Amino acid sequence: MKIEFIERFFNKEKQQNPVVSLTWDFHQSYPRVTLSNAFNKQAYNLLFLIKIEYLTQLKSILQSQCPEVSVEVYRKTQEKKGSDSSIFQLNLLDDFGGFVVHLITNDHSIVDAILDAHLSPPEPMISFPDINPDEYGSLQGDIDFWFTWLWTPYWEFLTQDERAKLKLTSSWREFIEFRTEQV
Repeated sequence: MKIEFIERFFNKEKQQNPVVSLTWDFHQSYPRVTLSNAFNKQAYNLLFLIKIEYLTQLKSILQSQCPEVSVEVYRKTQEKKGSDSSIFQLNLLDDFGGFVVHLITNDHSIVDAILDAHLSPPEPMISFPDINPDEYGSLQGDIDFWFTWLWTPYWEFLTQDERAKLKLTSSWREFIEFRTEQV
């Protein structure tokens, strides 16, 4: 299931002709906003993790912008198809103690609304309750994916003060700081 989710994230088969010039005015943000290669950089690409309690807020944001889309936890892509040149693809996966969200859209207002919501991922102790971070050297598998694609963008977005205020155990704080000081 995760492999299919990741394959969709890196899917390069869907190509569309460029029709719109996107406004690229996102600064360092969480979620990180990039341009989708799957749509010839004609759509925004967001991959992020949210706490369980933020799912209702995310649904509200998405349904206010796209009322025809059912925002549910799916293992497959939800697409909005319209006669205009709009692009909307959503994958929502329950994992890592929260929800992994992969959104591709060319609607700037959706991206703005998500960024303005200040959604955050669950703490590492919630994402990996049975892991002792002191026992990890190199990262592989789920923890590597989580750390590289979901946690590090969040950590890099935070100020030093915000990082200090996170309720992390000393082991998890050391785990994160050791791996991000080389980034």
